Amino acid sequence: MTMKRSHSRLVRLNSLGISTLKAEHAKLTENKNALNAEYAKLKRQAREIGVIESNVDSILEPTKSETRSKERDITL
Repeated sequence: MTMKRSHSRLVRLNSLGISTLKAEHAKLTENKNALNAEYAKLKRQAREIGVIESNVDSILEPTKSETRSKERDITL
């Protein structure tokens, strides 16, 4: 092989490698973005569940001031 042929072959192989890497990078970026969107959705849901849990707990468990108030009413 001559020097020109080997150089052109290397350039062609290099360009194929770069295009393959760019395609893989694009695919991985798309996958990353989809996973980030799913993570954000799940994070919002978890935060919402925490708020609901807190609200239910506050309804089902009387506060200390309510308990004291009821105790005073009973003793009077």
